[in-house]
Amino acid sequence: MARFRGYLKSGDRPQVTRLGHKTRGLRVDADGWNSGVTVYASVDEHDRDVFDIYRTGGSNGGASHRVARIVGTGPGAVTLLPDAWGNEHPPHPVDCLGDDLNDV
Repeated sequence: MARFRGYLKSGDRPQVTRLGHKTRGLRVDADGWNSGVTVYASVDEHDRDVFDIYRTGGSNGGASHRVARIVGTGPGAVTLLPDAWGNEHPPHPVDCLGDDLNDV
C-alpha cells in the first residue's frame, strides 16, 4: 500500500499521480533553468512522515542544499530549518534517489 502520493499538473494536460511506498519513499522535482526544488518523502524510525526540501541548480545543474525538513503531521509536526542541523550537507533520505518516479 502506498504511503505517499505525488501529483503533477501542467497546463491543459491531465493530472498524473505517482505513489511512494513506506520503504522506498517518493522523490519529486520541479526545475527551471537555473533553480528548482526537490522534495524527498520518507518515513523515520518512529514511523513518522518526513519531507526533506532541497534548493537545486535547476536543469543546468549545480549544488543542492537542504532548506527545510518537516517531520510528522498535524499539530505535532516539526519544521526544521538549516540552523537546526548546522552547515554540513546532510545525506539524502532513504532509498528514493532514483531518477524515474515510475520506480517508486
